[in-house]
Amino acid sequence: MAKRIVAALLAAMPWMVQSQAEKPVYAHFIVGIVENYTVDDWKADIAQAQAIGIDGFALNCAPERIDDYTPKQLANAYQAAEELGFKMFISFDFAYWSTGDTAEITDIVGNYSSHPAQAYYSISLFANKILDDGAIVSTFVGDNMDWNAVKNALPDQKITALPNIQDPSFLASAQTGLDGAFSWYAWPTDGGNSIIPGPMTTIWDERFIQNLAGRPYMAPVSPWFFTHFNTKNWVFICEDQPTLRWEQMLTLQPEIVEIVTWNAAANRTTVTTAPAPGHQDTRTTASARFGPRT
Repeated sequence: MAKRIVAALLAAMPWMVQSQAEKPVYAHFIVGIVENYTVDDWKADIAQAQAIGIDGFALNCAPERIDDYTPKQLANAYQAAEELGFKMFISFDFAYWSTGDTAEITDIVGNYSSHPAQAYYSISLFANKILDDGAIVSTFVGDNMDWNAVKNALPDQKITALPNIQDPSFLASAQTGLDGAFSWYAWPTDGGNSIIPGPMTTIWDERFIQNLAGRPYMAPVSPWFFTHFNTKNWVFICEDQPTLRWEQMLTLQPEIVEIVTWNAAANRTTVTTAPAPGHQDTRTTASARFGPRT
């Protein structure tokens, strides 16, 4: 309730909010295609991301029962980030997780929420913070995940849940303990993977912002999206996407931007230039193994 009151206060008096000189930009990193990454491999990706102004990675991960290397790679990612002054947060991929995995999700969140490389979110009023830093946690889909249960199980740790929500109207009445939301609609669409003529507009962003009513919005940016598999086969209208979408972000000024994606080669949404040295080229092998993974 206190957060909603503060959010309403800030929405009513935007002139009181201290503008951030720089707003964070994260990139969506698919952990499921880097089974053999070492800490040095993570450092190579991080250095490349830092060179173009990215502040951190959203670590898209599956449960250990799906990818037994998930724990190892999360640890490697956070270690590399700590050593290079980079930030990370977990993005649970609900193509594989379920609401029945709350205990395991809670354990992972609790393990990293106080890590030196953990990404946090806060709101400031003048020079004083009025909402404490909260460790960011997000998802791919998973709209009905109960974040209240996670927070209640971690009473000494501040969590800021920014899950991916598919229908922004859900946000107006959601009772799931979310603190804000992330949109996956980074391409011209009327919802889901339904393609419409371009160019990209901000209609989905505006729906999210309206229904969030002052709560933080993590907006998606993507260069393009095309894929060719028997289970998914489409090309989004993205000819002017890279420039146009960043111009829209400068106008909208969302609290956070998440680039979709860093390395999802199967969807051709990547912004990284090459796989880490000494590893299979994920641009060719990931498609075969992880075609359905979004």
